Amino acid sequence: MTNRELPTSWIKPEPESFLLRLRRYALTGILVMAPTAITIFILFKTVTWLDSLLAGIIPPIYRPEHFLGFYLPGTGLIAGAILVIV
Repeated sequence: MTNRELPTSWIKPEPESFLLRLRRYALTGILVMAPTAITIFILFKTVTWLDSLLAGIIPPIYRPEHFLGFYLPGTGLIAGAILVIV
């Protein structure tokens, strides 16, 4: 009896090579991580842009750096949300 006469469920598949599995897993990882990395990058650039935009509007005495003593990223985003709500 040859392989052509056996049902396909009886035929044992050949094992994949290590390099083929590695390539497939690497490609899957890139396809999963790329949108996440792009989203984080765009969010970081947006927050940085809002911080620099609102730094020119808010007087230095009212900036969080004045009270905390160090720069706190994202304060522009919070200030922008407060301005939109008000």
